[in-house]
Amino acid sequence: MNRVLSAAAVALTLPVAACGGTDDARFQSPAPSVDAGDDGASATGPQCGTNQPATGPIRLASGKSPSSIAIDGTNVYWIDSALGTVNEVPSCGGPATTLVTTSTLGSSTLIPAGIAVQGGDVYFTTQDPWNPDGDDGAVWRVPSSGGTPTMLVQGLDRPGRVAVTGASMYWIESWETHADDGRVVKAPLDGSSMDILASAQNGPFGLALGGGYVVWTTSGFVDSVRGTIWVAPVGSEVVDGVSVGQNMPVGVAIGGTNAFWADEGDPNVANSGSIMKKPLDPNAAADPVTLASGGAPQGIAVDGTYAYWTDSQAQTVNRVPIAGGAPTTVAAQQVAPLAIAVDDKSVYWTTFAVGSGVGSVMKIAK
Repeated sequence: MNRVLSAAAVALTLPVAACGGTDDARFQSPAPSVDAGDDGASATGPQCGTNQPATGPIRLASGKSPSSIAIDGTNVYWIDSALGTVNEVPSCGGPATTLVTTSTLGSSTLIPAGIAVQGGDVYFTTQDPWNPDGDDGAVWRVPSSGGTPTMLVQGLDRPGRVAVTGASMYWIESWETHADDGRVVKAPLDGSSMDILASAQNGPFGLALGGGYVVWTTSGFVDSVRGTIWVAPVGSEVVDGVSVGQNMPVGVAIGGTNAFWADEGDPNVANSGSIMKKPLDPNAAADPVTLASGGAPQGIAVDGTYAYWTDSQAQTVNRVPIAGGAPTTVAAQQVAPLAIAVDDKSVYWTTFAVGSGVGSVMKIAK
């Protein structure tokens, strides 16, 4: 019997698709919102060069189903899986821009699945969930200033999350059918070659780079096995399991010498999620540390003091000291919060539209 992920968690890696474009005004390119909504956003959207609200969440942009997110100190970048777009908005607020509409990249049913940014370029993956062969996925690059996307790698089997560091990029592929379908792949930034870092991965899901390591999670939901946190030194092909026997690890982040992950919990037990921490060194004798318990955690991000995460069950954004302590709520009333990122001043996250609702790209000052 296969394990089942929540709809929110699935959206983090394989978003719900919409075929092609639409004339419906609800689904047009995202734009900054100036209306307060159920997510408790500020009634006045921020603008660059103006005074920012000291407290309370701000809606930077709206869309249908924003999911994966990336930041670079200037802009916030995200994919909208229902609109099939790659977008950006200034992190201090202002007009949002659609960089790419993926339905124009060769197939009307292509959707974006993962996003990363480095050096003025945005990297993203595409896949076609309507293609039963599953071999038309690709990795792309587009300038953050706009322009024509460049296909770097093609012929991939449902690529999802992507991460970039230095001269290399990593991505995960396929989690849909068999336990041995998934893999983690490394390539130079020009896509001129590929190196299979890990194959036979059962449900690869989260992916993170930092501290000289690449870390990913396998949810283990295919064939009902337990989830695992995997690690490999950047530039090496040695792969080790940092922590095995997890329930449903989805989001993962790196902070200092530790891996942090969001475990959605046992799919058969409500409110069983957790935020976990363990040294990156697979030889470390330390057991995983539970920093917070409960809910259904999804995305996770860390800074030097806190681990931040989204909880799709409690509909909150939260934080807990990385050294241990009491968790606190950063933002409440967030409908289906998913991906999350942090910089030195703010926390950013996406909310995934439910039904005919509207998703958002959100921000709150630390």
